[in-house]
Amino acid sequence: MGRRVRTKFYNEKQKECYIKEREVDGSNINIRRTMQVFFAATEKFERNLKKDCCNFSVREICDMLAGQNSSSAKFLENFRSQISRYTDWCIDNNKVDDNDNHYLDISKDIMTGFLNRNNTVITREELLKISSTFPNVSDTFMVLAIFEGFKRSDFYNLTLDKFNISKNRFTVQLEGRKLYVSQKLIELAVESANEYRKFNYDGETKGYKKTDDRVVKGSVNAMPVTLERSNKNIQERLARIKKEYGIAFGYKNLQNSGRINLVNKLVFINSSIIHDVSRVYKTYQSAIEKRYDKLYTDIPEWIEDNKKYILNLKYKEM
Repeated sequence: MGRRVRTKFYNEKQKECYIKEREVDGSNINIRRTMQVFFAATEKFERNLKKDCCNFSVREICDMLAGQNSSSAKFLENFRSQISRYTDWCIDNNKVDDNDNHYLDISKDIMTGFLNRNNTVITREELLKISSTFPNVSDTFMVLAIFEGFKRSDFYNLTLDKFNISKNRFTVQLEGRKLYVSQKLIELAVESANEYRKFNYDGETKGYKKTDDRVVKGSVNAMPVTLERSNKNIQERLARIKKEYGIAFGYKNLQNSGRINLVNKLVFINSSIIHDVSRVYKTYQSAIEKRYDKLYTDIPEWIEDNKKYILNLKYKEM
């Protein structure tokens, strides 16, 4: 069950040729996964403009960057950088009409204006889009798992035999509770469990012991694994991701984003009381708090704090 990312892009043959050349180059073993995410992000704009992103003007590039609606400066910079590199390749292969790479005209100062910098809540769609460009699949698994209801301690000695698929229902047996999770999370768990190298964000890599069958592995030198060491590993990973990709990837913000997503699903399922969010929350409070930490405040205040996201269809992806 490998990671599946949509691969039908605008001008797909040209982009596939570029990806294959980058794979041969060998400088980035995750290049296919990364470029699939970025080319999927350019596709809508390419179809609207009826041209490949390598031929975009500065104005069209700015519109595309703003259209990502991203809270992560790192994601936007990676996006611009990788599409710029693709455009250089297109120039070398006579694919660019004016023979100019306009992505190089977009400064960091310009890009800052396209950020939702203070957005602490992230949709499932944006979480997957951004985290799919992380250098480690285990980090992608981790942030989605927290979004779906994992707590830090749930990663302790987590192995694939804790996950179960039965009649298209996906569950994980955690300490003292069973959670229903997405198929995507199980797919990522399989990839993460088979990841035996960790790429640090400064380019350094480290290996894991082949005998380590945990889904999220820790330091080779931190054996045997204790709950304290496992929690520290998760905390350090999250701190680095938050630093690189934005505050929405903090533990509390991921949990709150997942809670909003779940409450919105429950509200729309119970459409007869669609405007009574408080009543829906109280009805399902036990199930919600089995999955997420208890609220920091009372239900009406939480609803008020998050009113721009509640009853918003964007924040109820399955």
